[in-house]
Amino acid sequence: MPLEALANGHFAMKGSITFDNAVTVVTEGKKQLMASASSQGVTHWCIDLAFTEQADSSALSVLLSWMRLAQKEGTTLSFQNMPAQLEALVQVADLEELLQKPF
Repeated sequence: MPLEALANGHFAMKGSITFDNAVTVVTEGKKQLMASASSQGVTHWCIDLAFTEQADSSALSVLLSWMRLAQKEGTTLSFQNMPAQLEALVQVADLEELLQKPF
């Protein structure tokens, strides 16, 4: 599973997020996030992107989808250790402010 639960609302994104697997990554990630919220009462999710090996523009949709879920659930969400490749996509899409602060 690409999004791995670490502890109390902390997760690590491992592997790739590409057009080939984006739907699976977002769906499985939502399950992981929701499980932590319901079973642990977590009110903040932190996703570490350091182990993301490859990311194309579909990765932005995945991150934004998880942000919408957090907003819907009344949970804050932050991303840390964003790889340079993904950070460049964020800049091109003018999403720095939205994706680089807790939401």
